[in-house]
Amino acid sequence: MAYSEEEFRKRLFRTFLEEALEHVQVLLRTVRELEAGQADSRGRLIEQAMKEAHTLKGAARSAEVFPIEATCQAMESMLAKFPKEGALIEPDADWRYVLEDAVDALAKFIDRLQCDGPASQDSALSDITSRLEKAHWADLTSGRRLAGGGPVEAQGQAPQEAQPPVEPVTAERSTDGTVRVSMHKMGAIMAKGEELLLLKQSNTERLRALRDFSEELQYRSRARRSLAKDASKLRQWLEDGCEVPPAVAKAGRNILEAWDAEHAWMQQFEARLDQSAMRAANDEWSIDMTMDALLSETQGTMMMPCELLFESFPPMIRELAREQGKRVSVQMQGLELEVDRRVLDEIKGGLIHILRNAVDHGLEPPEQRLEVGKDKVGSLTISARALDAGKVEIVISDDGRGIDLERLKTVVERTGGVSTGDLEDMSDGELERLIFRSGVSTSPFITDISGRGVGLSVLEDKVERLGGQVDVTSVPGQGTTFRIRLPMSMARFNGLLARARGELYAIPTTGVDRVYRIPRDEIKRVENVDTVAIEDSVLELFDLGALLEPGVPGVAAIASEHCIITVLCSGGRCIACVVDEIVGVQEILIRTLGPQLASVPNVLGATVLADGSIVPIINVSELVAASEQALPERHDQAGREEEAPRRILVAEDSVTSRTLLRNILESAGYSVTTAVNGREAASRLEQEPPFDLVVTDVEMPEMNGLELTAHIRNDQNLAVLPVVIVSTLNSPEDRERGATVGANAYLVKSNFEQGSLLETVRRLI
Repeated sequence: MAYSEEEFRKRLFRTFLEEALEHVQVLLRTVRELEAGQADSRGRLIEQAMKEAHTLKGAARSAEVFPIEATCQAMESMLAKFPKEGALIEPDADWRYVLEDAVDALAKFIDRLQCDGPASQDSALSDITSRLEKAHWADLTSGRRLAGGGPVEAQGQAPQEAQPPVEPVTAERSTDGTVRVSMHKMGAIMAKGEELLLLKQSNTERLRALRDFSEELQYRSRARRSLAKDASKLRQWLEDGCEVPPAVAKAGRNILEAWDAEHAWMQQFEARLDQSAMRAANDEWSIDMTMDALLSETQGTMMMPCELLFESFPPMIRELAREQGKRVSVQMQGLELEVDRRVLDEIKGGLIHILRNAVDHGLEPPEQRLEVGKDKVGSLTISARALDAGKVEIVISDDGRGIDLERLKTVVERTGGVSTGDLEDMSDGELERLIFRSGVSTSPFITDISGRGVGLSVLEDKVERLGGQVDVTSVPGQGTTFRIRLPMSMARFNGLLARARGELYAIPTTGVDRVYRIPRDEIKRVENVDTVAIEDSVLELFDLGALLEPGVPGVAAIASEHCIITVLCSGGRCIACVVDEIVGVQEILIRTLGPQLASVPNVLGATVLADGSIVPIINVSELVAASEQALPERHDQAGREEEAPRRILVAEDSVTSRTLLRNILESAGYSVTTAVNGREAASRLEQEPPFDLVVTDVEMPEMNGLELTAHIRNDQNLAVLPVVIVSTLNSPEDRERGATVGANAYLVKSNFEQGSLLETVRRLI
């Protein structure tokens, strides 16, 4: 589909205006909540306001509405300097007027753009932008008003209240027989259509109950057949004139008359019930067909080709590249694929942020690219493709320098949240996921394009709330790829219904890796933590109900001989959760909990089942992150012998297994150093002080455990160093290979116990 330059800009401008009003309205609500909120909620509101300003800034830049971009940039910078939670701020401090005036000015400016078009872009926002840029919180909390930031106190005038933005016309008729309806109204219509699914599910439940009742009557009918035989015998006996007391004969005739009437009524009732069940089944089929068609047609009005989202990217990328003296070639694929517009609108800001990052500090300048053998023109690819089960995958990749992991670790250490030891234990993939943390950026300095560490955290939050996933992979010197998997429709997705501690929960299937029923004796307790071996991984085991109940320990308490576990994964980390039962998988509608319950931890929303029960939907990413806090504190090494502890090197690519091994050995008094693969372990053996023993996995990238063991045995300085292999591979051939390369011990993870490892280590050193 081709458009002229003028048509393209008009369409882009209209799209921007629709999006801009939504962001301004959210900003206004957030600023007012910030004004009235408590100090403990300040951080959350500030981050929300920064995210909205950041997204609006990106949209304005794409549509070339530069006054809004400049104002949002100044607002974002001002919010970044807001006092931390717990700091005191005067109730009438000037920051209130500055922020409210800024949001009010944005709303009025957007309203004028709707009336006058792009030509009305003048300097109307320059004053408020200047006030935002000059704002300093030290001045704002001193009781003095900023110049232009509201009436001067000496004048004794009350500050003007910010006015809400003017609403756009929601529907517009044209002469070609079409009606232009606002996305807000279409979204409401779509939501009502989706709610019909509840009626469909309810009707299915009623039909199932009707069929169950019919089957029960058929069973009772079979029981009546034996009574019919007895009634026939009694009738024959009375007709033969057998001598019985008159009262008995009369009672027998009364019983037979009642039986005949009841039997005839029951036959008619069963026939009517069968007919009703047949009609209900036909109605169910008709309702299903009609509702599916209605939902399909209604949803079709909300679908838009990815082309309409992607078309604004190339000019934005080229303009940004020109500003930085770079050249970029943009390839786009899958433009014709149609996706729910609400889904695309939710992630648009995040996609823009990824693209800006790619140009700003992903792609190298032309001279640097030539020096490393690359084409001087950088490459950016944006693609969309349909997946199974109503999913879509959007991929953005570049051929730049990749993610600087050392720089990333430095930034994370500075911002806090992950200890230095944990960072050293992480694999490259685990480190790469840290870029989604709020406040983390690998950019060495802050610019108007990137560096604040906000955009990617916004993207991850929105993707996960849509029931999707976002992943990143990077190869140093070759580039970075983001993969975003989303449902094609916003409100519907498949959920696993599971019961835990008597309560029913819905878990988005995108976060469920697998479900198992395992014997209790497969659960091993290591350092007061229950663990279970699942294929090639050792996972920490939790009670799902305990994790979701505040103040209750998360470690699983297993009473039965078998247990049902679900493996939940997010952000490269997987945990196993015990549940009472798996009820099934069904399509569910997500409903928000409202502002009163917006801060409920580990809950994404709620859904209503066919029987009317309200079931919470678990936020898998939050739950997996919260599981780390539920683990008991590890024992320290206080009170151990003063002599230098024996040094052990652990080579293991799984962070969970690596952490467990390290904790087991450290609790026994050993000094432990870790490596994520055999090559790193070999390097540590050569460069660091001597080790007393090596514990290694077999299957690792770059250099596996068998190759590491052979390397140790072939080195004169290391040849006598004890090596213990701990692996999931447990065949006789695997054990023989371990012995052949020179391992001193071979322990199988599925049979792994803390005592066996420590006993083996003690015997070897």
